[in-house]
Amino acid sequence: MIPESCNNFEPQDWRGSEAIQRARVLNWIGVDTPTELHPFLSNLAHFIQYGTKSIPTPIRYSNFTIVENHRITNQDVKTPGGPWSCSFWSLFVESNKREAKRVYVSVWGTEKIIKDPRSGNRKGTTKLIIATEDLNKKRSLHNSLQLNLDKFVSVSEDYYSIAHNGRKSGQRSKDILNHIYLHSPQLVKQIDSKRIVILGTLDNSHNIAWQQEGTRSFVGNLIEYALLRDECHS
Repeated sequence: MIPESCNNFEPQDWRGSEAIQRARVLNWIGVDTPTELHPFLSNLAHFIQYGTKSIPTPIRYSNFTIVENHRITNQDVKTPGGPWSCSFWSLFVESNKREAKRVYVSVWGTEKIIKDPRSGNRKGTTKLIIATEDLNKKRSLHNSLQLNLDKFVSVSEDYYSIAHNGRKSGQRSKDILNHIYLHSPQLVKQIDSKRIVILGTLDNSHNIAWQQEGTRSFVGNLIEYALLRDECHS
């Protein structure tokens, strides 16, 4: 049970010890996530929950527009492992192809599993989750991306970069990356002979804010990546 003080209290410094403890209690950080990432992940999770409230719309990117910025909502999302309930930042997005989607963004700690008869063992990691709902086709809400932040965050002083390898259940990463490169080549970079999707870099020297250019770029790249992944079907 989550203490009422954690639900109602918003810390001033989203990277501080009180905020980190709150993020752990609210399951925004996985129990096995490296502690050196906790200040940044707490900052990112608090930004999604609180820093997105007053973002003005519409916000136009190259291939889509954020038409409406909605409040935080709880949603059950279908995943290969079964339904998953999370607290999401909800956005109404329209692509340049006039396709309307609801996009949900969250940072969430996955459940740690030990010696489960079906699942075996699994670490409690922290994931960046993007779910989408196709409003034109009446498609059920589904996960577009579950990005393991324990694995795909790199650090340089106060700057934290988030990337992804293109992996998607039931499909080859090569095919996903080819599709992303075809439509948004700026997202795909060659690093050490491997291609990877670079989503952006966030400044952790203070609370993450929409006014920061890196934040706006990261959100745009994240939504762009999710929409393009949805176009790839197994």
